[in-house]
This record gives sequence, C-alpha cells and structure tokens, in this order.
Amino acid sequence: MHSAFKFFLLLLISNKLCAQDPLSTLFKQYSTSKTDDALFVHYDKNVYSNNEIIYFTGYLLASHLNNHSVLSVALIRDADSVVVGHKKFMMSSGIAFGSLMIPDSILVGSYHLLAYTNLTLNGKPKVIFTQPISIKSGKEPPFLASLKIVKSATEEQKTNYVLLSVTSNDKRFLPKPTTVTYSYNGKTATTKTDGFGQVALQLPLTSSQQNLTFKLKYEKDSSFMNIILPKPKYKAAVKFYPEGGDIINGVLNSIAWEVKDERMSPISLKAVLYENEIIIDTIETNSYGIGKFRLSANKQNRYKVKLIHSQFVDSTYFLPKIKDDGFALEIRKPLCLDTLEMIVRTNKKQNAWLRVHNFKEIFTYAPINISNQKRLKIPVTFKGLATVTITDSLNRPLAERMVFGNYDHEAQVTLSTDQTVYQKRQKVTLSLKLRDTSELAFVSIACVQDNRIQVSKMNDIQSYAYLYNQLQQLPASGSLNALQNIDFVNSILSVKGWRRYSWSDFSNTSTAEEVHADSLKILGKVVTNQNKQIKHSASVVSFGGLNLLQLNTDNSGNFEFPLNDALTPFDKKMYLFVAKNSDLQKIEILDDYEVQNQLLAKPSTFFTQQLPSTLVNIEEMKLSRKEKVLQLKEVTITKNNNGSFYGKNGANACGDYVCTYNILNCRNHLGDVNNTQPIAGRTYLVNGIQTIYAGCSEEKSQKYIVVNGLSMAKEFYVDNYLQPEEPAYFSTLYWNYLKKIDKSATATVEFYTGDIVGKFKLIVQGISSNNYIFQQHEIEVKE
Repeated sequence: MHSAFKFFLLLLISNKLCAQDPLSTLFKQYSTSKTDDALFVHYDKNVYSNNEIIYFTGYLLASHLNNHSVLSVALIRDADSVVVGHKKFMMSSGIAFGSLMIPDSILVGSYHLLAYTNLTLNGKPKVIFTQPISIKSGKEPPFLASLKIVKSATEEQKTNYVLLSVTSNDKRFLPKPTTVTYSYNGKTATTKTDGFGQVALQLPLTSSQQNLTFKLKYEKDSSFMNIILPKPKYKAAVKFYPEGGDIINGVLNSIAWEVKDERMSPISLKAVLYENEIIIDTIETNSYGIGKFRLSANKQNRYKVKLIHSQFVDSTYFLPKIKDDGFALEIRKPLCLDTLEMIVRTNKKQNAWLRVHNFKEIFTYAPINISNQKRLKIPVTFKGLATVTITDSLNRPLAERMVFGNYDHEAQVTLSTDQTVYQKRQKVTLSLKLRDTSELAFVSIACVQDNRIQVSKMNDIQSYAYLYNQLQQLPASGSLNALQNIDFVNSILSVKGWRRYSWSDFSNTSTAEEVHADSLKILGKVVTNQNKQIKHSASVVSFGGLNLLQLNTDNSGNFEFPLNDALTPFDKKMYLFVAKNSDLQKIEILDDYEVQNQLLAKPSTFFTQQLPSTLVNIEEMKLSRKEKVLQLKEVTITKNNNGSFYGKNGANACGDYVCTYNILNCRNHLGDVNNTQPIAGRTYLVNGIQTIYAGCSEEKSQKYIVVNGLSMAKEFYVDNYLQPEEPAYFSTLYWNYLKKIDKSATATVEFYTGDIVGKFKLIVQGISSNNYIFQQHEIEVKE
C-alpha cells in the first residue's frame, strides 16, 4: 500500500470520527419523516389446492413493535379482486402466526394473500405485505377450456384471431352452451359457445397492453382464463445509467444500461455501440435485462446504441448528454464485506466531500481532493443498502452510487437431516445450528413438496428486508433467495436508486411530514329493527369466543368492539346479540379491516415486478396424478331415531366434525364428505385421547350477528401415520410457527413423510439477534 493512500485512508477515518457534517441535523430530521418499517409473512408454500390450510408466521421488521397488536390476512382472487376469505390474528412483540382454510368450492387460478397490521398512517396501513399464490385442484374440473391464437397480427393485418374451445372433462361436446364474458381494451362483452363448444374472436391491435380475460360459466360452475396477445412490433424501453450519475468528458466512464419490453419485462439481447457512425463495441444485457460497458467519452462525438432484435420498432437509442466536468465513479464490487473500494475519475482538479449514508445515518464523511484518478478504500460500518454521495462545498450532489455493506452470503443457520432419502411414512429428524454471529433466533419451519413452491412467486425475509422493501419494481431473480444471487444484486444496484428518497427530496426537507397515525377499529351500533336510533344504553353480549364479553353502548347505541379480547378458536365464529329487547333491536357492524381489504384488493407489485399471469388451458391448474386428494362425493342425508343427522357434508355451526375413524376434527379428513356432525355427550378421539364432546351452542339465528374477531392458529398435528388404511397425501409434511434456536445448543424437530413420493424442500425463515434468516435443505421420498 502506497504511503499516500495510507494517509488518505487515515484521513477518511479521522474525519469520520472528528469532523461534524453540516447536514447532520438535516439527516436526523429527515429520518424522522421517513420509515423503513416493514412486514414480512412466511407462508408454508405458494401453490395450494382446495381444502388445504395456509400456515404462516408474520414478522414485523420495525424499530417500534408494541403498538402493532393485530395482523390481518386476506385471500384475494386476482381475476376480479374478490376477497375470498379474511382473518385477524394477535401480534405480540412483532410476531404473529395463524392459518387460513381454503374453501373446497374455490375457483382455480391466481390469487394473492394481503397482510397488514392495525396501525395506519393517513388512513392506510403502515405496513403491507403481498404474497402471490396459485390455487390448483386435485379434482377433475367441471369442464375443460383452452385458448389458442389462430392467427397473429402483422404489420399489414393488425388483428389477432383467438379461438376459445370448451368441452366436458372427458373431452366431449357439452349438451348446453357455455356463457363467455370477455374483457379487452377496456370493454366487456358477453357471448355463448356454438354447437361445437367454440367462440371465435377477432381483436384489433391496441396501443396499450393487450390483455384478454375470460370468465366462463357453465350451469353452476365457473372459471377464469386470460392471455396476453402478441404485437408484431413494439418499442423497447431503454435506459442508461452512468455510474455516479453523469457521463464525464475526457475520462473513462462505467455505464450500466437496461432494456425492457412494453410490459416492462426485462429483455436479454445484444446491441452495437456507435461513436458517431463507427462501431466501437458490442454490448449485451443479461437475463434481468441489465448490462454494463465502459466508454472513454469525447464531448465532440455522438454515441448511440442499436439493438440487435427484430421485434422492436425503433432499435436505435442515444446515450445521455456528456458533461464538461464532474466525477465519474466506478465500484466494481458494490457488494462489500468490510471494505468498500472505488475509483473516482475527473478531468480537472476538484475539491469535494464524500459521504456514505442511507439518508438517515452518516457512516463516512470526509473531504477529497482529486485531479485525475484516485482509488479509495473506505471501511464498511453498515449493514445493507447505502449510498455513496460526492457533493461540492455547497452540499450539492455531483455523483452518487448505491452499495451493499456487510454482504455475507453464508447461512445464518445450518440445516441437516439424519438422511437425505426416505421411504414413505418414515421419521425425519431435522437439526438446526445457529452461527456464532448470533446469540438467539426464532424461526418458522416448513417442509413441503417441491412442486408446491413456484420460484417466480417466492419471497424470502432476507431479500425482502434488504432489497424489496427498499427498491421498486425489481425483476424476478430466478432463485429462492434473491439476496444470495450475486449477479442479480450487482445488476439491480447498477440501475436502481434509493426507492423512497432522493437527494433533492432530502435537501428540501424543512420539517417532518405531517402524518395522522391511528389504529383500525371495529365499531358497532344497536338500532331498532326499523333501523332507527335507540335513545338509551343497551347491553351487547358475545359468545363463541374463548371469553364471554359483555359491552355497554352509549345512549345512542354506539360501541367499540374490543378486538384484543375477542379470541376465537380456528375456523369458529363469534356472535353478538343484544342482551335485552333482542326481538326489537339488532346490531350493525363496521369493520375497518373489511374496508381496507376492499381498498387494497387489487394485485400490488410494490416490491416485485411480476409478469401478468396467463392461463390458456384449465388443465394447467390441475394437480399431478401422484398428488391424490380426497374428493367429495354425493351422499344421502339420513336421520336416526334420536333426531340427529348423519352423513351431512361439512360440519356443525361450530365447525366441528367427526371422521370415519371416530376422530374429532381430524386433520387428515378435513372437508371429507364422509365426515359427520358430532353429538353432544358422545366420546371421540382427540389426539389419541377419548374425549366427551360438550356440544355446540352457536346455532345461527337472525337475532345474532357474526363478528370477525381474533382467530387462533390451527395447530399443525404431526402424525406418525400408523394406520396403513388411512391415506396420507399431504403436500406440507411439517410446519412450525415459531422455533427457538439458541447458540449454545443444536435444535431438533421430528416429523414423518407421507404417501407422496418425490422431492421435498425444507425452508427455514426468521429473525436472529442481529440478522434475518433464510436457509433451505432438500430431502427425497421414494417408494
């Protein structure tokens, strides 16, 4: 190391410790007006089927945890933004866990899970998390349908010809026509299939995205389909990102560039770089649509890029204007562990100030003096994203670049199983060991069938905390953990800036933004049966929950429902009724959470760039044959001598049922048509113990109103499957909401394989004393 460099490095460190940044007050003030609080939810998988249970654990990634007391989770259908199901769960110390039951009658297709907490800012939830999922079916679909582009549009013939075909599930003609409602270019129309079960459409090209959606209805069965129609040619979106912000005359510049199509999806291609009309280089983009090249710029010349791609209308794009002077940065390794290395180039001697910060905290502040080129090494004292900003003496930005500090791709938790290959119904022992860098960790654990995790819809807590929550519209990483994909992170750091902040926004901040903080509520009102206001206090009583609640309204009948005291068992209901004069009065409920579900129901891409989903064949949403499921069959409802009903599909008003093995609320037969309603006073098996059923008192009545309280999580029952005649076709072999791992010991869990053969993934996510945890492991089940 040269003595001059040693002196400069010492100067950097000493200035960081001694010099007072004149913008310190502004940084502190700005940090109070912005928040990086976030919510992450670990779901057991992202491909489900009807009648399955969604298990999840929510982690609040925030500095202040106490005021977040409720986690709301809603299941929403993407095709029409219908809220299919919604539950609320208790959150304590920033952690919540719960489960949702997927209805047996749910339509297959694309859905998303919307999660948020009770705290709001300016009327919207403070933290929101969206998880895209797919729902498939193990049963034969009621009918089959497929879409086909018979003839694609051309430059001369600007029309797409589309054919929709509908048949029975054994591929015969249906006896009746199918009603078809389709939407295209902002218009909706309804038609019916012809005698051959077909609908032919001629659709002209549009300037906007050519998304064609269908809703099919045959008798009582419905289905959704959609397709993106091709264009003969379209204009690409090409952007150039000089490292540091500008192309500087007379120096070597490092320039990133990005190519997207009209749907803002990344494009991998090659291109030719021209200086005036002379080819000087061939450049390319990777699978994320991002590339990088170097250019010795001369202001007297003009530079352009010509794409080598026949699909684009205009394939020539000019580089940004070249500046007379300034700083050109080059950071070859923006993912750094303990030292940040950078090259600063300029065409004249300049004095400036260097800051490394995250717009909230200043990690390095020092003067720099550069006349031509200088290599700098800066100690890294931060974890995650940070920005290198060079300013002049008036604190105006001259160059800027994003980096990632303390990048460590080593696993925070090591996973190991006693074997890698298992037989059916064999015990699996999983060991978890914490790295020395953390003292304590809490994790959720899932072991699921490999094909129930779709990589394009995968989210992990590490990548979300450090990348997706900070940056907007990221391309899909193509891996289960985006942060561990070095090529992906290097690519996005070269073209993405700070998501919520910019230097101009930062420097213009005078006071913290005014915000209105509140908490979501459930409000009720007692009115007369004629919807008139009462003129005296009324008493409202609840039942169905773990505790009996008695509430007194004000003299106008208004009351606030105490949500934190309204805990109900999984998949059970809570009812409210007026204690007196119930025949003359009724209760009305306004649930803020239900209102937010409707406002936020549309699919969100606030943290990932998701491609519009397409479904051109209903058979795509059918599970493979090796995933056998229990299918509902028609049964006859009979009545015995004592007046009790048997054989009824479903459960009683409390949600209780008995399977054919006399097990109360058996997880293995959830939704089985052979289940019967339990009888009060009779004995059933509960976790292997003979238990007398106390009965159900929660029968429906017009005098009651259902209120959505706090739901308890469904316990994941670890079965050893000792009954050979009892099927065990479960795609989720194991789920643990919260497992504590201590540095001083190896944690272990045990579970059993089922009857499904193939590969299974073990995924562990959570938080430690100083980091976020994601780790995966794979096992295989053979015959």
